[in-house]
Amino acid sequence: MSTPWVELGGKVEIKCEKTGYFAEIDFLTKPFFGGKPHRIQGNVFKDGSKKSVLTIKGEWNGVMMAKPANGDEYVFIDVKAKEEVKKECESVNSQGDRESRRLWRHVTAALFHNRISAATNSKRWIEQRQRDEAKERKERGTQWTSNHFRNTNQHWHYMHAFANRNSV
Repeated sequence: MSTPWVELGGKVEIKCEKTGYFAEIDFLTKPFFGGKPHRIQGNVFKDGSKKSVLTIKGEWNGVMMAKPANGDEYVFIDVKAKEEVKKECESVNSQGDRESRRLWRHVTAALFHNRISAATNSKRWIEQRQRDEAKERKERGTQWTSNHFRNTNQHWHYMHAFANRNSV
C-alpha cells in the first residue's frame, strides 16, 4: 500500500463568450492500483458542433499534448518549463469578511506554524458560524443568495462578464 493522498477529479466545461468555443475537460483520478496521478484529458469544440476541433491529454502539472482533428500531435504545454507566476490578490485588510484569504487567515497561520489544534478550532468556528446562519435563514424562511453566481439547471454561472472582472 502507499501513502494516502487527496485528489480531486471530475468534468469541467469552459466556454469562451467571445468566440463560442468551449472545452470539456476531465480531471482523472489515479486508479487505486497502478496508473498515474494528475492526468487530464479534454476536447475543444466549436459552438454548435459535436465534433471536437482539438483533443488534449497528459498531466495537468506536467506535459500536455494536443491533437487537432486534422493534424499531428504536438506539445500543447509543458507546465514545468514555465516560470512560476506569483498570484495577485487584494490584501487581507482590504478584503470583505467573507473573502477567502481573510476568512481563513487564522487557519492558514496556524497551519503555517504547525499549530494543528489552533487550525482545527479556527476551522470549526467558521463552519459553526455557517451552520448557525443557515439555521437562522431557515427559521426566517429566507434563502441564501450568491453575490457572484447564479444557479440555472443545476449549473452555477458567473454573473459578471470576464472583461469586467476587475470591476467586481
